[in-house]
Amino acid sequence: MLSRVANSLFWQARYLERGETTARFLAVTHGYAQELRSVSHAAGDRCWGVARQLFAGAEAPEEDGRATFRRLALDRELGTSMLASIALARENARGIRDAIPSEMWEELNVLYLLLLESADAPPSEAGELSLLERVKAVGQSLQGLRDSTMVRADEWHFLRLGQFQERASISLRILDEMVSHPALWEAAEVGQSIDTLHLAATLRAFTAFEAFSRAGHSLTLERAAEFLLLDGRFPRSVEFGIQELASSLHVLSGTPQDIFSNDAEQLCGRLLAELRFASIEEIISQGLHEYLLRLLGRVEQLAGMIGQLYFP
Repeated sequence: MLSRVANSLFWQARYLERGETTARFLAVTHGYAQELRSVSHAAGDRCWGVARQLFAGAEAPEEDGRATFRRLALDRELGTSMLASIALARENARGIRDAIPSEMWEELNVLYLLLLESADAPPSEAGELSLLERVKAVGQSLQGLRDSTMVRADEWHFLRLGQFQERASISLRILDEMVSHPALWEAAEVGQSIDTLHLAATLRAFTAFEAFSRAGHSLTLERAAEFLLLDGRFPRSVEFGIQELASSLHVLSGTPQDIFSNDAEQLCGRLLAELRFASIEEIISQGLHEYLLRLLGRVEQLAGMIGQLYFP
């Protein structure tokens, strides 16, 4: 396969995952901010500050929740908005239409045009919330098309690499922001505890609340962090993502799982082993924030190694 095609497959999947994650986080933030206003208006406002930090960076101008929602969803000029992510996924898919199912291209193209239309339409909170649901549904549909219509050849594995590389990276960033969320101390200042509400919102940001509840876990920071980091059975956990990255890397290089033929496989294998043998109690005792940042740095290092290996 040409490295150009591999690169486009990888980044198409990364940008699609990023757009879907942005849609999910904005939807959760909107609901969470509404709930927090009964506790503290300041705590509700803090939710939008976290969303800006995650998807627009520390230099983003401070705005009210409505303006932030609109900017992060549909701003054409913001390179990290949901619209920009879907536009970049479409642009990468456009050049490799012979490598992906035609239905995947068509659905991605229709979604992009719908987002453009919404960006030009008069602001409507109900319409924009409905649009977030549409983005999430299309993201899941495209993953279903990939997994139900594509041969498990190199094209499929590069799409998987992009999806799970992005998922692992952005999941660590979201979890780090949520465990140190300023709404927690804003609520504490007015004598309110929002721990249960906050942990439920954190799990919903990963589409994990129902799976977590059905597993019978108690709703505590330790159990929620353990589930999102270390449960290799849950598709949005960090361990699951690293596990899938390792699997596709070995298939692409043609080496068995216990043999490492390049730096990317070696780092991925080391990360997977560390996650499988880690305990959440140890992680928290060493500092959860510090652990998440260290792990994020190594996951981003892995992305660089994959790039050097397959699309230099």
